[in-house]
Amino acid sequence: MVVKLLTLNKPHEVELKLNSNFPQNVNVIGYDKNNQKYFDRNVYLNQPEIKLRFGCPITPNNLYVKINANNKENLKVTPKLNNLGSTFIFDSSTREFVEFIQEFCTNYHKYKAQKTYYSRSKKFKIVHLNTIGETTPARIHKTKHFIEVGKDYFKDISIPMRVFILCHEYAHIYMNTVPENEFEADINGAKLYLKLNYPIIELLYSFTKIFGESPETIKRSIAITNYVKQYD
Repeated sequence: MVVKLLTLNKPHEVELKLNSNFPQNVNVIGYDKNNQKYFDRNVYLNQPEIKLRFGCPITPNNLYVKINANNKENLKVTPKLNNLGSTFIFDSSTREFVEFIQEFCTNYHKYKAQKTYYSRSKKFKIVHLNTIGETTPARIHKTKHFIEVGKDYFKDISIPMRVFILCHEYAHIYMNTVPENEFEADINGAKLYLKLNYPIIELLYSFTKIFGESPETIKRSIAITNYVKQYD
């Protein structure tokens, strides 16, 4: 089942009311004509009706929502577009970074690997590589402050996940008190990401779907989960 929503490139909260006669697993994916994902959620329907909400501060002209279910015949989907709260007012430097990464993440299919891309004033730089060669989707240079992005990770993840990963890298240099501290970069990156009104769940997916289950990653995942509860 695919639902087409006229979002007109404006910020929206996408609300989906799901009604089912019996429990079942449902997958919901929001995407544009270029197959760039705006959200990707798995949910277990264990009650007759639930509502899912997805913050989309950036949308295409038409947003397609695909619903996969065990038994589609017994599933009723009612979509609704709500107003999304205004984003935080940033200083000029942060605003330039946000505009840069949102363009990069939303139109990622246009950006070729093995090339370098710059923000408006060239203060921020992304070096887009086929792979970084490490178990990480991105990293920031400690002294030159450019961000390297690996296409092998970025090509298949959602737009919000890309945004959070780049907010995390930005936080290392521009928000942390200790640049090398991953836990601090997680929290500061989350602060920036959430001020943009992106979904919390996509932030958490950045840990569970990308970083694996090393002891440090599990600790970071627990810390960030506890932090974002105040926004839920």
